[in-house]
Amino acid sequence: MVEDNPSVLDMMCETITENHKLLAQTRDITYNVRAELVSLRSLPQETERLSAEIEELKKELKNLKENFKKPNLCLSCGNIVLPRFKVCPHCGENLHVTPEKAVKMLKTYTQPAVRNLCSHPPRLRSEPSKKPTETREN
Repeated sequence: MVEDNPSVLDMMCETITENHKLLAQTRDITYNVRAELVSLRSLPQETERLSAEIEELKKELKNLKENFKKPNLCLSCGNIVLPRFKVCPHCGENLHVTPEKAVKMLKTYTQPAVRNLCSHPPRLRSEPSKKPTETREN
């Protein structure tokens, strides 16, 4: 029967070729699904790691918000600068605080404020005390 009809052999050959292509595609899809499953196995650990990283970023964001609310003063010119600045944008001074700069700042910025707060500036000890003179009538 097969020998009498060559078209049956051609159809069988085409079917085998098509089946071979389908099997190759199925093999490729199976390989891709296995690769995806392997990547999904690490998903819980990756999710935990990302959650921890998100919590750290939230803490850092909170600290940045707090620092943004409390600006620093430049020791050289006294202008307000953000904490993240390394150099004053107004005068170009390096904002790294050294003990000498801190003492200079305290002397420069606190003395005028103290003088303004006092209604009478303090007298120097070398100045004699001035008392009003009284006149007595006998």
